[in-house]
Amino acid sequence: MTRKIIAAALLLTTSLCANAQQTDVSEVRRIISTLAADSMMGRGTFTPGIEKASLFIESEFEAAGLEKLPGAASYRQPFAMKGRTIYPADSLALVPGAKALHNVVGLIRGKSKPEEYVIFSGHYDHIGILKAVAEDSIANGADDDASGITAVILLARHFKQHPPERTVIFACFTAEEIGGFGSRYFSRK
Repeated sequence: MTRKIIAAALLLTTSLCANAQQTDVSEVRRIISTLAADSMMGRGTFTPGIEKASLFIESEFEAAGLEKLPGAASYRQPFAMKGRTIYPADSLALVPGAKALHNVVGLIRGKSKPEEYVIFSGHYDHIGILKAVAEDSIANGADDDASGITAVILLARHFKQHPPERTVIFACFTAEEIGGFGSRYFSRK
């Protein structure tokens, strides 16, 4: 796994270099390693690990200085789900058996074209804990999910330091591994 993390970190570093600026490889490694750590329990939907990952991403967004979505009290974009159906968060009490979920979303307003949007997104959930293979049952999700969210976080930092012309939204979706629910909810809003 360490080689995969390093390879992902190097690929991410290369892709994030803009205008001769270098991304700190140790920072890439820190974010990926945190999200892919065994303590995150594979970030399965509806698990304590997904909540832990969300709190980490929210703290990174706060440290980067991102704004919350208009009207939002936090970086969380809550919604509910029952079976394969998505509901607004305020429907939770009205739909027996529905479970609460949330995306993590922040933004930087554009300088000259704030009504035009660019979206960088990834998903922070993964498949959780599986049947053990070589005594390892945690599906860490470093290669796609954690590295994608690392890119979103580092892009947020970059654009905070280099204000964009258009509004940039940074979205981290949940429940993607089980059916693309977070991105579908986000796209409806």
